[in-house]
Amino acid sequence: MSNEIPASLKPIAHFVKIANEYAERDPVIYYWCLFKAVEDGMKLDKGSPQAREYLMKILSVLEKVLTY
Repeated sequence: MSNEIPASLKPIAHFVKIANEYAERDPVIYYWCLFKAVEDGMKLDKGSPQAREYLMKILSVLEKVLTY
């Protein structure tokens, strides 16, 4: 996952960081950290184009993890 988090979504940066740390080691932790990031991110800002694009990228990654 990219570290280029929009300013309005900075509070979810911690979850994205943890997800990135566990991406190769534990796909379950990776998935749920990204899931929590999207869940909280949508509460913070789902209206701005930058936030929406970033959240959609995370959702795409979540889809790929599920199909793996």
